[in-house]
Amino acid sequence: MIDEATVKDAAARREVAGTSEGVAAETTSASTVQSGARTVQNGETMLVFRIAGEAFAVPVNEVDEIVDPITETKVPWAPCHAPSLVNVRGAIAPVIDIRSRLGMGQRADRPEGARMIVLELSVGETLLRLAIEAEAVEEVIEIDSAALMPLPEQGASWPPELVRGVARRDGGLVITLDTVALFAPSGIGGAALGLDRPRVSP
Repeated sequence: MIDEATVKDAAARREVAGTSEGVAAETTSASTVQSGARTVQNGETMLVFRIAGEAFAVPVNEVDEIVDPITETKVPWAPCHAPSLVNVRGAIAPVIDIRSRLGMGQRADRPEGARMIVLELSVGETLLRLAIEAEAVEEVIEIDSAALMPLPEQGASWPPELVRGVARRDGGLVITLDTVALFAPSGIGGAALGLDRPRVSP
């Protein structure tokens, strides 16, 4: 398992002080990140996590923090891809159901060891802060973007427009997600949650 504070430092390069209920925050040096990730020339640092037993990856620089699961507030009439909201350190963020977004069915019961990954990324003029739930967070690795393989035409159940490509890791495969396409407000029903309105960084 990776150190959540290491991921946070790699993503934001900022110090975090204090603690919040149920979640401890601390900082580490950037050198820890480099030693913790596998080095690949011209690679991109990615966070690997599990959903429905499959390994997925998103860029570390879009990961704000990783926390224990937070109590969710259901939103009436919300789209199935974004059924609820959570309060992360005083900021409200929608919870995006990646399983539903990728056509893998609705979220199942939360397994032991599940984690919530809080992401912050820009989609056009919109700054999105959102959360996704993973069955497990595994590690930070370097992935050579030039070596990504396309999804196979047969046997792949994920929408190809939401996937950047497939990388090999320890004899298995990691699906690298296109976060801009995956979390575009138009795709997740963001209008119902106010995600289609341009925002600026605080």
